[in-house]
Amino acid sequence: LWDQETLGRFPSRHDLDASGIDRPIVIHRRCWHVCVVNSAALKLCGVEENVTDPFGGQFDRDENGSLTGVARENALNFLVKVTKPTIEFEQQKEILRFGVQQLISRGVTAIQTNDGRQIGAVAQPYQLYQTLLEEGQLPLRVFLTTFDNDVLSGGAIPPGTHTGSKLSCSRAKVFSDGALGSSTAALLEPYSDGIGEGEGNKGLLIHSPAELTERIGYLHRSGYQLEVHAIGDGGAQVTLDAFAAAGITQSDRAILTHAQVLTEDQMDAMARMGVIANVQPQFVHSDSDIAPKRLGSSRMRTAYAWKSLIEKGVVVAGGSDAPVESPSPLLGLYYAITRKGVNGSAMGPEQCVTFEQALDMYTRAGAYAVRMENRLGQIAEGFEADLVVLDRDVSQDPETLLEAKVMQVWVEGKRVFENTENVSPSEHCEPSPIADSACPCCAHTTNQS
Repeated sequence: LWDQETLGRFPSRHDLDASGIDRPIVIHRRCWHVCVVNSAALKLCGVEENVTDPFGGQFDRDENGSLTGVARENALNFLVKVTKPTIEFEQQKEILRFGVQQLISRGVTAIQTNDGRQIGAVAQPYQLYQTLLEEGQLPLRVFLTTFDNDVLSGGAIPPGTHTGSKLSCSRAKVFSDGALGSSTAALLEPYSDGIGEGEGNKGLLIHSPAELTERIGYLHRSGYQLEVHAIGDGGAQVTLDAFAAAGITQSDRAILTHAQVLTEDQMDAMARMGVIANVQPQFVHSDSDIAPKRLGSSRMRTAYAWKSLIEKGVVVAGGSDAPVESPSPLLGLYYAITRKGVNGSAMGPEQCVTFEQALDMYTRAGAYAVRMENRLGQIAEGFEADLVVLDRDVSQDPETLLEAKVMQVWVEGKRVFENTENVSPSEHCEPSPIADSACPCCAHTTNQS
């Protein structure tokens, strides 16, 4: 993975060609919304200099009009479908088994995951999770989300599918725009720094407003709970308009994932329709260097605005966006409370939430988002005993969240993890591959020469 902010520029196919490797190379940006490929990959995928940008996608070109090898959003479809590796079922299962063990060790008792039908190395997620469950190797709850394209092609898991009490699928996900770091998140007004297509760039809508409305309406009529990726206020606007056209109400519990840049009117609309905000507090740290430049001071007042959303009555559920960010809920709590950027200062301190509000985001609000608020999210009589035991009290000083150790994890009243080595995340994580960057597991900065 790469980040142009760290490299100082976007990489190009010429950089990869210089490696001397003649087989196809595809390397994604850390957000997975952009990739760079070498010339061999372009040739394999049949992408030539006269290629036309697809709607919602872009092939970057240099000052001479030649392809640089950088592809954004829907342009990735030309490349990834051809270059995606084929991995056997047993190896895919091992990948997921390792992943859920890593999550449990960080205090995660349930995941809402959109592995989809064709993403990463996992091609049959429901069957894989079901096999792990049958083999006694699924220690946490999995709320699987399918993708809109799978529903439209007839290859999706039907809504309401479940296996026992740990595995289910009821959501369908749609992408409305891109990402802020790659300047593809759709904004109502141009990016303040002119990054992307240049001055006047407003990012990319993945679908036209009419197409998005049609997709959301179809998914809603098919019985799925809706989840839409929307980072920019432009993406949020077309999504909320589509929700309104579909007749979304409080009982539908539609979800706006990320909801990073919003207007006051959009937050009011979310409250009115009962739209849940699925947010990732770790983003305030990762985006602290780029968000003010991309958005400008005016838009920053309602960016990452979790406190405002809560005060308006919007249910705000905490997530991680792993593997883009750390899956640790302790880190999520920390950044929701402190909003500390890479320089140690809070980004938008007026939007800091209390410990109690942050805890609610990762417990009761998360349970509400999966329609399980009467069984999960609280330690109370009649609720499932999904519990995380730490080695210390973290409710008084947020800094303790960085060093707290997960000692035990219980799911359905059964102990599924015990920290026999008494280690904190910072003691068992891999060094960051990016110099002078925060480790994705523990947020400690790794300095490399």
